[in-house]
Amino acid sequence: MKLAVSSYEFSAMTFAEIAYFLNDMGVHYLELWPENVANENETEVKNCLEKYEIEISCVSARSQHRLNAEPDDEAQAAIRLAMDLASTYGARYVTTYLGDNPSRDFLTTLKLYQNGLEPCLEEAASRGQIILLENMFDHRNEDPQGTKPSRYVDGMLAIYQAVETMVASDAKSINFGITLDPVNFYITQEEAYPYAYDVLSRCLMPNIHVKDLKKYCEWLDGDKAALPIWPDSITGSYVSLPVGKGVMNWHGIFERLKQDDFDGFITVDILTKEKGREEAYRETVDFIKSQIS
Repeated sequence: MKLAVSSYEFSAMTFAEIAYFLNDMGVHYLELWPENVANENETEVKNCLEKYEIEISCVSARSQHRLNAEPDDEAQAAIRLAMDLASTYGARYVTTYLGDNPSRDFLTTLKLYQNGLEPCLEEAASRGQIILLENMFDHRNEDPQGTKPSRYVDGMLAIYQAVETMVASDAKSINFGITLDPVNFYITQEEAYPYAYDVLSRCLMPNIHVKDLKKYCEWLDGDKAALPIWPDSITGSYVSLPVGKGVMNWHGIFERLKQDDFDGFITVDILTKEKGREEAYRETVDFIKSQIS
């Protein structure tokens, strides 16, 4: 298992500051978000990666741009930007997200997703890259009826199988897989472990996002605005916590990953407020290291 940290929360930092922070925690893989290098010099970024012995594990196409939620060309452009960055910085994986249109039935959603994804898969294959889809809850209040397939374990499996059918009969040969986020399934009230893991481990699953949480309660937790909150339009609000301090059975998941000889990326994906951010990341990284060593 290779420990990575997502750069999602570090938009206020220079890339050099991000690289130093990771190195100081003993982390040598970074899941890159495009905004973290948007105003950076490519050579200087590469020099930072070399200096601090960091590799880019994956590039996120950002959840602001999603197939099925907007015109395909806009979402495809975001995916191609992520693929360009992956090529520049030597990453093999690109994580993407699925949008939703509640007026569409399930089969139409799958078919349109196939159509929109196909040219991106072809280009990724030519680059030696693999496109990943992350399971996701509804934090923008766009899917209050819960129709988006990527909310559900069975929906994620159906998407994978639809792409597999489109590309090849042999799952080992397709350049499409899953970024598994167990907490995102917890938020959508799916059984994150063992069900989600057991069902989706038959798919290509090289990246696992790691975070933790508890259900928000005003009289216990106080002002929501002061807390790092994951909101879902259907199930409510959840307080983000350092990994190991919340409801998720990470002990069981990490034991299973060791049993299965998982050799992909374990990616820290916590949400914090600026005050206490560094402490939360260090606590999370230390916990994960204690579990996977």
